[in-house]
Order: sequence, then C-alpha cells, then structure tokens
Amino acid sequence: MKNTVKKMQDNLSSSLLKKEKLWNGSVGTVSGMENIKPYNFKETDSDTVEVDMYGQVVETRPTNFWTGEPIDGLFIVLSDFLKELDKYKEKNNIIFHINSVGGELYAGISIYNRISELTGNTVTIADGLAASAASIIFQAGKTRKVYAGSQVMVHGASVFIYGSYNLKDLNLVQKKIEGGNKSALETYAARTGRDKEFIKDIMEQEEWMTGQEAIDKGFADELIQTEKIMNLSVSEDKKIIMANGIAMSLEGFKNIPKNIPIMKAAPCSMQAVINGTYNHKKKEGEQTMNLDELKQKYPELVQQVKEEVKESLQANINEETIVNQTIEKERKRLQEIEEIENQVADKALIQRAKYEEPMTAQELAFAAMKQQNEAGNQLMGNLLQDSNNSGVNGVNPIPNAGSKTVGEQEQEDIINGAKLVAGLAE
Repeated sequence: MKNTVKKMQDNLSSSLLKKEKLWNGSVGTVSGMENIKPYNFKETDSDTVEVDMYGQVVETRPTNFWTGEPIDGLFIVLSDFLKELDKYKEKNNIIFHINSVGGELYAGISIYNRISELTGNTVTIADGLAASAASIIFQAGKTRKVYAGSQVMVHGASVFIYGSYNLKDLNLVQKKIEGGNKSALETYAARTGRDKEFIKDIMEQEEWMTGQEAIDKGFADELIQTEKIMNLSVSEDKKIIMANGIAMSLEGFKNIPKNIPIMKAAPCSMQAVINGTYNHKKKEGEQTMNLDELKQKYPELVQQVKEEVKESLQANINEETIVNQTIEKERKRLQEIEEIENQVADKALIQRAKYEEPMTAQELAFAAMKQQNEAGNQLMGNLLQDSNNSGVNGVNPIPNAGSKTVGEQEQEDIINGAKLVAGLAE
C-alpha cells in the first residue's frame, strides 16, 4: 500500500512540472484490426522494399500515466522506425504506403529528413489519409502518388501542455509553435514549389485535399489510375475517421470535409468500440454486455466475426457494405425466428437460438420438432405403462347379446375400457 501511495505521489509531483509536446496531428490514439501493424517492411524483390506506415507518428511509445504500462494503439515510434529503415537504406527502390493521422511534429520531420537522404528511388503513396505530420512524411518521396479518393491534410502545429505556466512560460511555448510551423512551412514550400504565403494560408485554415486537389496545389505528383475504392468515412460526431480499416481520432481537427461520407451503418460510437466501453442494449429485462464481456462469454463467436472482417478487408470490400450485409443477415435471422416462435413451446430454446447458441429458423424448427418427438415418445410410453398397470389387458370382452350393432358395441367397449383405466369400473 505504501508503495502504491508513493507511486501516486511521484506521478502527481511530476504532473506539476512544465511539459509540452508539439503536435501536428490528432492527440487521440489509432486503432486497427489485430493483423495490422503500425509499420511493416516487405522485400518484394532483391532490390525493392515496400513499407506500410499505418499508425500515429510519435517520438516515444505513449504510456499510461498511472501504471506506466504501454498504451494500446498503432504507434510509429521514431527510433524504432528509423532503426528498421536503416537496414534497407541501400535498396534502389523503396515504396512507402502512408495511412496516418499524423502525430508529433518533430517525429514526422525527422522521418521526412531520413527518407529524403535515401539515395535510391523513393515513392510515397497516400493509401487513404496522409494528414498533418504524415503529410510532411508524404512530401519526402522523390515521387508522391495519390489515389483519387485519398485525402492529404495540411495544417499548423498545436501544443498539448500540462503543468504550471506563467506568462513567460507561455511566450516560450508560443515561440516553439512558431518554430515548428516554420519548419513545416519550409518543407512544404520546398516540395510544392509554391510561395510561402500560399503555404502559410493553407496551414492556418487546415486544408483537406482529395488526390487531384493535392496534385493541383503541388502536394502530390501523380494520380494512381485504379478502380480500387478508398474506404474513408467519418463518425456522425466527426470524432473518428475510418481509413482502410484503421480507426483514427479526429480530436483537434476543425475543418472535416463534407465529401467524406458518414458511417451511416455504424451501430455505436467508434470511440466506444476502440475503448471497449460500448454497451449493446438488449430487450427490456435483459442484461447489457460490453465488448470485454462479449469476448469472455462468446470468444468463438467474436473470433469468427474478426476472421470474417479480416477476410473482407483483405478482399478490399467496402467497409460500409460489410457492416450493412452483416446487420441485414442478423436482422433476417432474428426475423425468421420470430415468425415461427409462437409454434415453439419451449421459450428457453428460442432464447438460446437467438442469442446464446445462434441458430437459423430452420435449425430452430428442427430442434423443436426433435424435442416434441422425444416428448411424444415419452407420453406414449407413460400411457402404455399406465395401461399395463391398470390390468385392462386381462379383461375379456363381454359377448354381444345380438341386440347391438357393431358400432354401438365398439363404443361401449371404449367407454368400459376408459372406466377401467380411470378406476371407475363397477
């Protein structure tokens, strides 16, 4: 307990120090499917390397303030990335695929400088989004390529600060921001060939550019001709952008363009999904279940969904289509069950079929028929046992006196038999 208190005191004491980070991008985390890495180097032949950069650019790996544990997310850590890049610096062809919301300004500038120093043929491609510090890295390629649906975003630096600041301290922070903006401006001006006033205006207003717009304004060189669809969409509250399977925070961005479609089929806040706090509200009287509980209770089902989404992403199917198809398939399954559930006596079986052990309506009907058949066999067995115990099998029929028809005699025999079974025989 004393150690815990001491650690908390140390952390609180450190929070009183002046600390600031110069950002050129969102301060929120980046999240993706489990098979996606923040960066990955792939040798496609003996002299060519392709590099995927799908994450947030940072100088050091972020950690939890209280525990010191690394924060989950896709982070392109400066030192690690440059160390890996150094292994391939002699290659003649290096292609960088960028899909990033940016991050720390000077980390982005450092990566830009290192890529610019490479002697081989370097190509940068805006796979989906090249924003903020990532748009600076994008400028490093000797050839800068975009898709028609790509987005390149340019804006000025911001600062994330905490601690105790007086006016002099804030003036120093202002000078840091101005210095950072000057570094970024020089980079953009050198690569675009545009005058600095033009670049300064763009940075101040936060400019979002489609692929062709980026070419027209000098921020890209070549449009990739393809039928490939860029899967870009934003949450309704404009807090999250989904770019080719990567969920990225838009916290701090101001001018989200209207040409990026809204996630119409999103069942909940994307941030809630990322944070694991999404609660699926079931029918009245049923308990809610968050993402972690769902994983714990139905791990196989969760894994199955993950695999289906992975396969869909790999096949480059539009994300919104995947969500719509999945929701429609589940809605149809539940609707078909509800159409026959009044014919099923076992309500617990219906509950299992809907949520616990998902079945189709056909599978539910078969299970119900099997259950009814077993119940029918049990009933017939019980009746036979009762009949044997009653002694009815030892009773001889009464001879017909001849005054009754065959039908009348049969009816009388049935009545007498029933009385024997019921114990009412005279």
